[in-house]
Amino acid sequence: MIAIEDALNIIDEHTHHLKSVEKTIIDSKGYFLAEDVQAKENAPFFNNSAMDGYCINYKDYQSGQREFPQTMEIQAGSVEQVRLSEKSIARIFTGAALPNGADTIIKQEDVTLKDSKVVLPEGIEEGEFVRWQGNDFKENELLLKKGEKLNSAKISLLASQGIYKIKVFEKAKVAYVVTGNELKFEGDTL
Repeated sequence: MIAIEDALNIIDEHTHHLKSVEKTIIDSKGYFLAEDVQAKENAPFFNNSAMDGYCINYKDYQSGQREFPQTMEIQAGSVEQVRLSEKSIARIFTGAALPNGADTIIKQEDVTLKDSKVVLPEGIEEGEFVRWQGNDFKENELLLKKGEKLNSAKISLLASQGIYKIKVFEKAKVAYVVTGNELKFEGDTL
C-alpha cells in the first residue's frame, strides 16, 4: 500500500491537462469554460420601463404637479428615441425605451384618469420602475469566469449578448480497472 499523498502525486504526474475546444452554445451544456467571457454590450441596452404605466420627469412631480396631460404612447419593443414634453406624461409599456426627459415610471394601477388628464398619487419616488442602461452589467464587464460549468441559465446569458460560440474544456475521459477477489458480482454469496 502507498500513502494517499504518494497516490495523488502519481495521479498528477500522469494527468494531462484538458484541451480547449470551440463549441456552439447549443452544444456546450455541462462543459466548463476555458476562458473568461466579457459582456459585449450593456444590459439593458437602453433605459426602459420595467412596468406598464406612465412616465414623467420627476422634477415636474416634485414641483407639486399631480395632473398631467398625456402627450404620447410608447409601445413595448419600441426603441425609437423621442422626447417627453415638459410637464406632460406618456403612456409606456414594459420594455419600451424611456423617452428623453423622463426618469420615473408610475404603475398603471396607481393612477386615475380625470377629464383627459392622468392623476398621480402621493409617494412616488424618483427613478421608480426604470431599468437603467447597463444596470444588470456593462460592456466589457466579466460575465462568466474560466472554469464555470455551463448550464441553461448561463447559456441564455451568452445568447443575450450575441455570443454563440465559446471555448470550453474537452470532457475528461476516465477509465478505471477493478481488481481483487474481495469484489463480488450481483447475486454472489457474500
